[in-house]
Amino acid sequence: TNTQKVPKHFPARSRHVQLGRLIAANQMIGGVMGAAVFLVAVRQAVAGFLPFLAWLAMLSLYGLAVRAGLSLWRDEPCGYRHSLAIQLCQLIQLVTPMVGFVFSCGAQVTLSYSKAASNLGAAFTSAGFIQLSGQSPFSITVNLVAALSALWLVRAIRTVHQSPSKAAEPSHGVAADGA
Repeated sequence: TNTQKVPKHFPARSRHVQLGRLIAANQMIGGVMGAAVFLVAVRQAVAGFLPFLAWLAMLSLYGLAVRAGLSLWRDEPCGYRHSLAIQLCQLIQLVTPMVGFVFSCGAQVTLSYSKAASNLGAAFTSAGFIQLSGQSPFSITVNLVAALSALWLVRAIRTVHQSPSKAAEPSHGVAADGA
């Protein structure tokens, strides 16, 4: 492969693994919760092709969250990239009178704004919808847990899982193979 794992003798490795596993556990638990909710929802009337596609898209995101979390837990390179995609999907929750997208999967600390109120909230939840038309008032929510997780994942991808040319170069006076 073209990736490099953190050498086992690096003191930062245990902290790196712990943070990765925390994000992974959050995604896996949230993904299982979300998939369960959406599988139960299929029993309700999903009338029409577009609502079915929206339901299928949400179910797929929850499935990807579980798979990405499992790969991240195992410290696999694809786990970092897929987990980053899941965190970015959770970053902004936007609802307008015409369109809306909400996806949450696990722990979240949110800053919300709407005409009615602005607030700070915290929850452990799995919720999602895609709205193509409706009567919902405007609201925007930023998930701070997703933002911090995404930043950590970007940093981990850049520093730990380097390109082949950088992986061959010694880093901090230590050979790239960890010797």
